[in-house]
Amino acid sequence: MRKRNLRLNFWRQWLIFLVAGLIVGLAFRPLLHNTFFPLHDYTHVARLSEMHRALVDGYLPVRWSKNLGFGYGMPLFNFYAPLFYYVAEIFHLLGFDYLNSIKLVLVATFGIGFWGMYLLGKHFWGKGGGWLAAVSFIYVPYRAVDTYVRGAFGELLALSLIPLALYLTMRLVAEPGRKLVVAFSLVTASIFLAHNLVAIMVLPFLVVLGIITCLVERRLVIRRMMMLVLALGLAMGLAAFYLVPALGEQGYTQIDSLTQGYSNYKYHFLYLRQLWHSEWGYGGSIYGLEDDISFEIGKPQLLMALIGGLVVFAKTIGKKRWVLWGVGALVAISIWLTSFKSEKVWDILPFMAYFQFPWRFLNLIVVGVSFLSGGVVWWWRRFPKKLQILGVGGLTVVVVGFNIGYFKPSEYLADSTLLYYDDEERIQREMSKVIPDFIPGETVDYDLVPPERRFAIKGEGESEAEVLINRTQEFLVRVQSGETSTFTANIFNYPGWKMYINGVNVSNEVRKDLSVMEIPLLPNSEQLVAGKLTETPLRLLADVVSVISGVLLLSMVVYEKRVS
Repeated sequence: MRKRNLRLNFWRQWLIFLVAGLIVGLAFRPLLHNTFFPLHDYTHVARLSEMHRALVDGYLPVRWSKNLGFGYGMPLFNFYAPLFYYVAEIFHLLGFDYLNSIKLVLVATFGIGFWGMYLLGKHFWGKGGGWLAAVSFIYVPYRAVDTYVRGAFGELLALSLIPLALYLTMRLVAEPGRKLVVAFSLVTASIFLAHNLVAIMVLPFLVVLGIITCLVERRLVIRRMMMLVLALGLAMGLAAFYLVPALGEQGYTQIDSLTQGYSNYKYHFLYLRQLWHSEWGYGGSIYGLEDDISFEIGKPQLLMALIGGLVVFAKTIGKKRWVLWGVGALVAISIWLTSFKSEKVWDILPFMAYFQFPWRFLNLIVVGVSFLSGGVVWWWRRFPKKLQILGVGGLTVVVVGFNIGYFKPSEYLADSTLLYYDDEERIQREMSKVIPDFIPGETVDYDLVPPERRFAIKGEGESEAEVLINRTQEFLVRVQSGETSTFTANIFNYPGWKMYINGVNVSNEVRKDLSVMEIPLLPNSEQLVAGKLTETPLRLLADVVSVISGVLLLSMVVYEKRVS
């Protein structure tokens, strides 16, 4: 009898897994098409190919793009969150082409999102509530917007990780232990590396949620808080190699352009009614109600969340009520921050401008609403089990059926290389106009022509140059100089680039007409000219912090295995 029950349970688990896979698969089915589709941000293959070239060149962590910046290079991955591309690069190294590597990461975000929200919902509402919360989260229209309209893949990855981070926060505080410290640190660091703006949004809520859980548990409050602080510190330490330079070296690039023109937050506030209904489109966000892009949260999800949210008034929910109040506050504050009513706050706090679009706070809203959606099961928990399963199944059909139409692209490209290409010349000439934000210097010439050669010599007398090494982060050129010769490296000057003649470091000079590096050569002699992008003291400190944090986490894993 026991063996039979185990066998039935085994097949039941596999059936649930297959149904979950089918539901999630319906949402990402357009990714299985043999071509790709137009997106607002169609730069992903170019970015991934630039990361791949840098890694093949032996450059880690990747900070510099060799071909973007009109062929003069720029510190793309010093500022643009790199995790999505590191993960895609793993698939590429396994043999997948660039586009399919990107598709595989996108498929993974759907799976991670479902699993994380299921764990979070199950922690509060049980299996049925966890299932409904997960389905609601996967079929939120904003996920379709990120995937099939905006192409905000880094943001999508960060969004998919938030439920898992929230779940691990409560588990860590309630049951302090090394395994949970490691898991929380890895997931939270991943959010920082996936999209730093989403991480800044969610970090205060993780802290508040941890404090609430500590107070609810009542016992060993200081120890629980110390574990949370330790885990947060390790998470930020892991991501320090990216976070510290991204914050400390902004002044050397065009990053302020990200808050100007179309990206000025004043043009992108929402009206409350747009969260309930806004017309679906594949265009952009504009001032007012005529956006050609939808900001709906999902009508079934909102109605379910309203019913689930009423659980906070039910005494039977017990001490978890305070956590639900916290989630409700998160949703309310986030909705307010998307609206015109919060404009004065955006004006007062200068850093808010870097969020660009107030509706970006939909990331927190959809997490909170999806989680609360699972609370509907609380009202029928005393019904027979078969009726409960029937209710969960019926609501699943409603959520999927109502929202499945959003999960499709506007069209498929007959030739994906029209927008998605890894050709170095096209990246220099075409894609550089699309991604100019991190070009070093004060001004950007959008009509800048890529250089004919990466290295050039000018001056009186005959001069020759033989390129021996030409990598992303370093070069070596053998030069036969004339009487008065100047060596020009057509690479934008940026902190960390150093030049050498015959192994001796020489000061970089910057051309007045273009911010590239040049040095005078020794007259009438053969010499080796080298250049290398080194880690500045700030970057080196950040690298050391990340390595130490990684070693500490690894030691926790090893210790846990030895103890067990």
